[in-house]
Amino acid sequence: MSLAKILGSLIIGLVMISSSCDPQKSNQKKSFTKEELLEANRDIVNSESDKIDRYEEYAGLNMKKTSTGLRYSVYHDSEGKSPKKGSLATLTYKSYLLDSTLVGDTDVTGALRFRVEQDDVPSGLHEAVMLLNAGDSARVILPPHLAYGLTGTEKIPPNATLYYDLCLVSIR
Repeated sequence: MSLAKILGSLIIGLVMISSSCDPQKSNQKKSFTKEELLEANRDIVNSESDKIDRYEEYAGLNMKKTSTGLRYSVYHDSEGKSPKKGSLATLTYKSYLLDSTLVGDTDVTGALRFRVEQDDVPSGLHEAVMLLNAGDSARVILPPHLAYGLTGTEKIPPNATLYYDLCLVSIR
């Protein structure tokens, strides 16, 4: 068979295949049920949890895990005041991506002050602070849904897990 016949047959086949496609169907967006979306979200959270488990094992960390997926380990326990909703918390910290990239440092930016369970900081920090007393130091891992989620920030990519080494300096 000559090259021209092969190419001609190929072109005719491609034209037939492309003309058989329904252009209406290709422009329609698939809609998902609530159950499908919840299952997809569960899969993402479980996958991230497995990744954090591997990191924790690799780094030799022994952390507690909350029902939301936050991991924490208090390494300096004090008898300071416990926070309540609306308390003014003052934190110092260094925060990292799991590849050890430094993404936050209060030595540079100054201490972080926020109202517990009220101000706009990652929900994982609110949760972590509620587990500590003033003067405590802890290591905390925030999965993406407790950190900066799908949006990220200038320094933090979307869907990033964050590792914090923090100190709850005071509660007022």
